[in-house]
Amino acid sequence: MIDGRWKLVSLAPGGQRADLAWALYDLQNDRTETQDVRQLYPEVVARLDKLWLDWARDVGVPLRGGVIGTPAETDSQSHFSD
Repeated sequence: MIDGRWKLVSLAPGGQRADLAWALYDLQNDRTETQDVRQLYPEVVARLDKLWLDWARDVGVPLRGGVIGTPAETDSQSHFSD
């Protein structure tokens, strides 16, 4: 989700795993997206999270694990292949 200077990204937003949490980048000051600033701007994260969730519902993003955008529980450690 990009809104002006802000870019909010996640592999699967809303999940319980820390590695799937939202990351927030300030594209105006960090064009290479190396500094996650979500802790500094929780209000921006909340606003963009709501925008993403509204969009996901509007377009019918399927539920995974009971929550929009979260991965289904599996026995494997990774959902990605090498």
